[in-house]
Amino acid sequence: MALSEQSRNRMFTYFSTTELGEEVTSEMLSYFPARDVEEPVTKEFLPSELALTRMELRTEMGTVREELRGEMGALREDLRGEIGTLRDELRGEIGTLRDELRGEMKVLSKDLHAEMTNQFRWLMSTMLVILGVLATLIVALH
Repeated sequence: MALSEQSRNRMFTYFSTTELGEEVTSEMLSYFPARDVEEPVTKEFLPSELALTRMELRTEMGTVREELRGEMGALREDLRGEIGTLRDELRGEIGTLRDELRGEMKVLSKDLHAEMTNQFRWLMSTMLVILGVLATLIVALH
């Protein structure tokens, strides 16, 4: 229990005038709290304060846990949205590339068909010339 200011003054006045003197009296009074907040911790006080601190800590941890869950949920939703956007963009790009490839394959197919037609005409013309030459030779030899 804390000493009142009046009690402290009376004790200091009384003991400082005895053989103890001011220095020893001041040292002795330093072991007595001057205010209620300076009271020494009792055996009953400490467990109750620890229990209160644990309860506050659990409550705070629960709050932090719920906040983290909320934040993680929001991040998860943001990530899903971003992935969905990227997926849609990628599908669009793949579709564009597929269309470009189809267009290029059609042009290549037309070019190849034209080249094969030209080669076929040249081959047929060459064969007709050779046949004409052979026919002429056969007629000339008979």
